[in-house]
Amino acid sequence: GGASRLDRVCQALREDGAHREVIAIAEQTRAELHDFKPFVPIIVSLCTEGMDQRHWQELSDIIGHRIHPDMPDFTLSTLCSVAYRVQDHVGPLKQIAERAAKEFAIERQLKHLMSEWDVLSFDCTQQYRNTNTYILGGTDAVAAMLDEQLAAAQLLQYSPYKGGLSMEIDAWVTQLRYMLENFEQWRRCQESWLHLQPIFDSVDVARQLPTEARRFKTNDSLWRNVMKATHDHPKALDCLSEKGRLERWISANQGFEVVRRGLEDYLSTKRALFSRFYFLSNDELIEIIAHTKEPNRIQPFFRRMFEGVERVEFGPHFSVVGAISFRGERFSFMSPVSTRDSSIEAWFSKLEDVLFGEMRASLRAAVATYSGLQARTAWISEHPAQSVLSGIQVHGTRTIEGLLSSSKDQQLRTLLQSYFEELQGYLTAWALYRRGMLNGPQAVLVSALIILEMHHKDVVSKLLEQHVSSVWAFAWQSELRFSWVVRDNADCS
Repeated sequence: GGASRLDRVCQALREDGAHREVIAIAEQTRAELHDFKPFVPIIVSLCTEGMDQRHWQELSDIIGHRIHPDMPDFTLSTLCSVAYRVQDHVGPLKQIAERAAKEFAIERQLKHLMSEWDVLSFDCTQQYRNTNTYILGGTDAVAAMLDEQLAAAQLLQYSPYKGGLSMEIDAWVTQLRYMLENFEQWRRCQESWLHLQPIFDSVDVARQLPTEARRFKTNDSLWRNVMKATHDHPKALDCLSEKGRLERWISANQGFEVVRRGLEDYLSTKRALFSRFYFLSNDELIEIIAHTKEPNRIQPFFRRMFEGVERVEFGPHFSVVGAISFRGERFSFMSPVSTRDSSIEAWFSKLEDVLFGEMRASLRAAVATYSGLQARTAWISEHPAQSVLSGIQVHGTRTIEGLLSSSKDQQLRTLLQSYFEELQGYLTAWALYRRGMLNGPQAVLVSALIILEMHHKDVVSKLLEQHVSSVWAFAWQSELRFSWVVRDNADCS
């Protein structure tokens, strides 16, 4: 400090030996500084920012006289006089001052934490879709603020220097915890409301779930009232600190949970009545139920429930008259499925039965009308691709088993060789036919037929190589075989 520098100056002057008058002044100044030096800690401590009434009172108790900045003779000379002798209590004075400084720092930090909320508001300026109400925006900033402030306030709460701020800090921590729980319940309520609002906005769903609809309407009114108030006064601190709002959110969330359970029970009932609804999520199934009276709006979900069906074709009065595959192949129904005056699961079940029945009839017709190569091009155009592919395989199995069952060894080999050459002719003819076609469903079908015919040819080649002569030979039994069997006047595959 200044005293140390002046010591060095005096030492230098003494060594120089000149300027005795200057040396005398420097020595006098140095002596005065050293005499004043013990009083510096007293001045620094007494001028410490943060010294308040309780600190002055503590100091007064130690000295035995009242000391306060408001006293008329609050001077260093007075405080160091015989009456006060503050210089005899420098140690306790410094301790009190240090504690006051740290407590003041905590007080400033607490005020800073509180002031940060002055500029933080929720964003509820735009209405949510066509609901005539708002949803909570700006939640990320509020969530971050709550987490940071709660951690910082808890550090202050456990500080040994919180002093007289203990009650104020505890109150702020309690308020922050209330705000955090209020905020979490509010966001949970918003999540439930966003999920359930479009569901119960449907008249059909509300009609089928009247109890849940009434409960949702009650909580929906609460949501709208609170969001209107938040839109008008979006300050986050005021919204989250409002007394009684937490209890209202808890009650609303309990109500929404009851509504959700009722909705899930209802969906489980629907799935029990039509098991293909298990292929859909809750939201997708709800959307289907909500559009029961508008079957054309549920077209996107057919592919999820019926493999190979991209969409269905509606006729008059929204009756289902056919199905269309993802390749654009159309499959018409002999018996249209009516969707009027019927629950969603009822006409879906009927549609499933009709699809199975119509496909079974198509397979039966394809197998029954199968003919040789000359008529094949017309045959594949008259039947759906699935029926054509199945018919080809049934015919291949039937032909080979017929040869194995009714022919002797030498004759069998000749007949298998002849059938092998016939299949080779089919392959050549199909390849030429495919070459002249554009890409499309029919071209894909012919490509699949070529693959099946190659498989049949390879099977026949293997039977010839292994000299198979019985339908029970392992070489034949190990192959994938297709048959159309009639039992009790009922077709089955």
